Order: sequence, then C-alpha cells, then structure tokens
Amino acid sequence: MPKPPAFQLYAADFLTDVITFSNEELGAYLRLLLYQWINGSVPADPTLVQRASNEQHKSLDDFARLWAAIATKFDASKDGNYRNPRMEIERNKQEAFRKQRVEAGKQSAKSRSTLVQRAYQRKGNSSSSSSSSRKK
Repeated sequence: MPKPPAFQLYAADFLTDVITFSNEELGAYLRLLLYQWINGSVPADPTLVQRASNEQHKSLDDFARLWAAIATKFDASKDGNYRNPRMEIERNKQEAFRKQRVEAGKQSAKSRSTLVQRAYQRKGNSSSSSSSSRKK
C-alpha cells in the first residue's frame, strides 16, 4: 500500500504542545514532524537531524540548544531513531482506516457480484423457459 501523503493536524492540540516554543524551535519541530511522516522516523545522528530541520547554518552547539528544546517531543526507538508518539498514533489510525476501507470495498464488490450473478441467472432462466414455451 502506498504511503499516505498527508496527515491530520489538530490545531488546538498542536498549538497547546508548542505554545512555549520560539518561532525557530517551532519551525525546526514542524520540519522534523514532516520528515518523520515521509521517512518513518527522525535520524539519531545529530548532523542529520540538524540538516532535516533545516538548521545546518548553526554551529553544533547552537543546534544542540535548539534540539534540547524540541527533543522532548520525540521518543528514542529501538532502532535508535526518534519518533513523535502522536505522529505514530495518527499514522496507525490512517493505516487502520485505509485497511477498513479496503475491506469494505472488497465486501461491496463481492455483494454486487453476487447480485449481478443472481439477476443474470434469473434472466437466463426466464428467457429459456419462455422461449421453450413459444416453440410448442
């Protein structure tokens, strides 16, 4: 199944989560959320995190201060990379919804196919009986 291109952003929840962030922190955080959505996680390598957040113009010390402010929004995963838990909840909800829609589509197609077959069988039976009665 292809990756979903978008996710829902709940404005009140998001704003509540970032209300204390500076604009610089907010921008880096949002970029990392988008990076995670597309790539599945944020890399553990600080240089790659710095690049993914578009803060490569900063010294590593300055970026370390920025990362310290937003790192609390990400959990370290078993693979060593970072993931925002809420983003993964949204990803799982979307995946479950897509699976449910696929199954509903399959059931609908099966039902329609059964109805069409029954209608065809009835039509076939009635035309054969009427044609045989006309010949007599």
